[in-house]
Amino acid sequence: MDCPTNKKEGGNTGDADRISKNTADIALNTGETNGLSNPQRVFFRFIDCLSWPAGKSPFQYIIELQSKHPEQSVLDSRLSISSALAQNSPNYSMNLNEIACIACDLFGSVEEAWFSYQIYRNKEEGKERFRQSKMPYSPYMPPNKASNHAELICDISKDDRLFFSPGLSFPSPLSVAVKHQFLDMAQKSDWTEALSTAHLSREGCHTVLYKQPASGQERFADYPYLLSSALIQPIPKDRKKGHLLTRNPFFRTAEWAPLVGREECMDKIGEYLTEYPFIPKVNAQLIPEQPKNIEDLEEGVISAIGDENILELIRLSVTGNTDTEKLTCLYDALEEFSGVQAKHNKMFCMSVTYEQPVVDIFELLEHMTGRPCHLLTSKHQIKSNEPATCKCFFFNAAVNQSLKETDRRLITVALAMMRKDGLTHEEAVKKAMRRSSPDLKRPQL
Repeated sequence: MDCPTNKKEGGNTGDADRISKNTADIALNTGETNGLSNPQRVFFRFIDCLSWPAGKSPFQYIIELQSKHPEQSVLDSRLSISSALAQNSPNYSMNLNEIACIACDLFGSVEEAWFSYQIYRNKEEGKERFRQSKMPYSPYMPPNKASNHAELICDISKDDRLFFSPGLSFPSPLSVAVKHQFLDMAQKSDWTEALSTAHLSREGCHTVLYKQPASGQERFADYPYLLSSALIQPIPKDRKKGHLLTRNPFFRTAEWAPLVGREECMDKIGEYLTEYPFIPKVNAQLIPEQPKNIEDLEEGVISAIGDENILELIRLSVTGNTDTEKLTCLYDALEEFSGVQAKHNKMFCMSVTYEQPVVDIFELLEHMTGRPCHLLTSKHQIKSNEPATCKCFFFNAAVNQSLKETDRRLITVALAMMRKDGLTHEEAVKKAMRRSSPDLKRPQL
């Protein structure tokens, strides 16, 4: 890609020009340092020097401009940021076009540069906090070192414990480890929409799953090993003022069409409450018979159940080098997180998740146990070559009990059959059970 070298507008542009030229000239260097090449690190250090209004990075500005003007590529326009920086840093005035060009040259796309920059900044802050930490090791380890431990933390930004997490070469404060885990998941899933709210993974209420470090990680023996995390929020009584990520504008467009009405909702909720009668009465009339849109449906379900009985659970991230390891961690996370929330009398979760494998797991559990585990409210194929993203309510007590009772290897076999042979959930369960030996037991993980 050709990067224009037009004269910059406004301010003293000498420093920006020199740094920009040095960044471009050094691009031939391919040496890697801590996951980034030298040119990439120089580029990010330059970005660090710029003072951006409202804490935004230039990558966010570029992507926002592209979304507002899709008919005209920012890379082909001459959009100067000098006016935006005038009050904050008049000595820096670099053309957005040039930043976009360098980002594409070094990372392949502006989106990938933004992912890498957030990971870079999170690591840098984690290193600094580790250096300043007064705790040489974490005083808190799982009560039973042979098993996983789930915990509900009201505000992870105030948690000083240090955790080891894959992808970080040093023990990190919990908020840094959780954000890194989320960014790694979002980057691998190409989930660009999550970048503008990535800071939420460093604050607020989270549920986390961790364990004693595994064999081969002895140098981190004093630090718990983070397996999984998820951001959870109570449902505010005034939904118009409360900030629910599942109700962001992106999740309320016409593409998110409601899949169920009052009858289907009450069939599943009623069956769930028959086994777990913790709510005296559900006002079914509050659920629209034929919802106009997804917001209409979700508001009806929340009002019928009672907002005090529901939590929003999003950004469920898991650790693993292989699909099998990630599935094992996902089973553990779903079981432990649903159990923790049920103990706090939060019997429902409102969530946005991937169709594969989370919703598939819920469907398979329902066929294996006969117990309702979720209510799928909408799905949207955001990318044509990826599984659909789904909105759903899942039933904490049922998910927790079903995962305890069901052989996880059976779920894994059924999932593989669905992918390979194109079977339905019911067909996959029947075929997996026929293939399984009579004495198949739930593995000890």
